Order: sequence, then structure tokens, then C-alpha cells
Amino acid sequence: MWDTALKTANLRLQAEREALERVRQETEQARREAEELADQVSAELDQARNALAEARAEAGRLANELAETQRRAYTNQAALDESRRQCNKLADVLRNQVRAEPEQSDAQKPKAKKPKPKNMDIEDA
Repeated sequence: MWDTALKTANLRLQAEREALERVRQETEQARREAEELADQVSAELDQARNALAEARAEAGRLANELAETQRRAYTNQAALDESRRQCNKLADVLRNQVRAEPEQSDAQKPKAKKPKPKNMDIEDA
């Protein structure tokens, strides 16, 4: 009876050892998969961080470029406004000269005698 009990106990113990070994192997496999996944996620995170850093650097460069472009645009607008003011002044001067020329030429021309209108009587017509 002891032999049977001992054999039964040994069989149970062997079955438990085999079950524990399977669980240990499954756990080890799951750990390796989790480790691979963690490495993959870590690599993706590093890539994302690098991409973000590059995007931030590009955004900074573009912000500086935009600021410089806006500064040049404001400067050019101010120059354009000044040029328009000068053109308007010159246009006014030219208009005044053109208006003054007929007056000067009229003053320099000898006055032509105006013919006397003929008296027209109703009877003459």
C-alpha cells in the first residue's frame, strides 16, 4: 500500500513539476515577448522624440524666417507709402504747372481784336 501511495504521490509530484515547467516556459516566453515589445516601443518612442525635435527646430526656423519676412514687408510697405506720398506731391506740382501754363501762354500772346458784331436788325434779315 505504501508503494501504491508513494507511486501515486510521485506521479502527482511529477505532474505538478511538468505543469510548473510549462508555466515557467510560458512565463519566460511571455517575458521575452514583453521585452521585445518594450524594446520596439522604446525605439518608436525615440524615433517620435527625434521627429518632434526636428519638427520643433523646423518650426523655430520657420518662425524666424516669418519674422524676417514680416520685417522686410513692413519696411517695404513703409518705403512704398513714402514713394506714393512723393508721387502724389510730384503729381500735384505737375498739375499746378499744367494749370499755370495756359495762363502764362495767354498772358504772353497778343490779344486779338474781337470783331464787332454786326447789328442785325429784324428788317435786315
